[in-house]
Amino acid sequence: MTDYLYHHGIKGMKWGVRRFQNKDGTLTEAGKRRYNEDGTKKTHRQKLEEKYRASGYSDEQARAHAESRIRGEKVAIALGAVAVTVAVAGAVHYANKYVLDQYIPEDTPIKRITVDDDPTHLHDRAFYATTKKRDQAKYVGLLGNLRRQQQAQFHPNDSKPVHEITIKTKGAKVASIASGDKAYHELLKTNPEFRKLAINRFRGSYESFNREGLIADDKDARRAQDIFYKHLHDKGYDAVIDINDIKGGFKAKAPTIFFGGQVENGRDIVKNASYRLVPVDEMVKADHRERAILGARYLGWWASHSIYGWALGAVGIASAAGAASDWVNDPVRKQKSAERKRESESQHASRDAQIRSLAATSGNSIDKIADTVGVSPYYVRKILYEDQHGQ
Repeated sequence: MTDYLYHHGIKGMKWGVRRFQNKDGTLTEAGKRRYNEDGTKKTHRQKLEEKYRASGYSDEQARAHAESRIRGEKVAIALGAVAVTVAVAGAVHYANKYVLDQYIPEDTPIKRITVDDDPTHLHDRAFYATTKKRDQAKYVGLLGNLRRQQQAQFHPNDSKPVHEITIKTKGAKVASIASGDKAYHELLKTNPEFRKLAINRFRGSYESFNREGLIADDKDARRAQDIFYKHLHDKGYDAVIDINDIKGGFKAKAPTIFFGGQVENGRDIVKNASYRLVPVDEMVKADHRERAILGARYLGWWASHSIYGWALGAVGIASAAGAASDWVNDPVRKQKSAERKRESESQHASRDAQIRSLAATSGNSIDKIADTVGVSPYYVRKILYEDQHGQ
């Protein structure tokens, strides 16, 4: 016995135009909305134009409204894509900073700004640095200029210059904020001495301990730091995220405390370091740029909470962006300007030499020389006059 599979379909059905035809092959009302008379499928634009014509618009008005509608849809799609991209980037940034531990590969350059030029202090104590270029540019301006002013104010007779230290590591594992918080609460439960210091001085909060306790330099704070860093070191970490510079005035992306030097028998992750004296004008320019950017950020935040603030926010952001762009591009712009000037001077010298050469040849009038060289007769007379009178 042979089995067969039968498919009857729908009477009058054709491939690609199912359920949109009458028995005689003519289009139903739904089919007319979906297909052209020649059987081709109507485009989105055609459907919109028909919709507007049905509402009483002329052909020209219907086309204009359809075009406007399609442009709006494209903008909405683009904005949606941007929103998704921003959301994803924000989620990744949040995870990297707050949740996920990071590993800094060997020879990755990290940088710090300081007036301390003693290289031994990179090996015998904790120090602050960052791997992010954006942070590095920010610290040159905001922190560098602050340190310069502090030295001038408090040490007028023996002020130290500001240095940017570029450090290459042997590789380092950085505890995220979540990992630091976990280690902190483990110590609260298991170490009575640490718990007493933390609760008495830093209100039992990891954020308070990170922002206040890790920067303090008194006896109790140093003892709490030693316990905390040793605990992180035993868990395989070499550094921890600095919450203070993330939430404080610097608004840094990845400020990091490298603590191996402060831990007894700790891992020394510093492979080598080079020191650069930061020029004052560089710090001042960078400080102005970064303050403009931070100001625009705050203005933008205020703009989002004010009915009229969007205009000021846009102006502030545009101004800050322009200032930052000028600061970054100014050296390039000056170099190009100097090159154009040298090129112009070279062309002028070649042109003037041609004028003198033609003038030395008998039979060449002023007008003929001017036509040949491509200048005005006045310019030719000026060059020849200067040659004759030694100007």
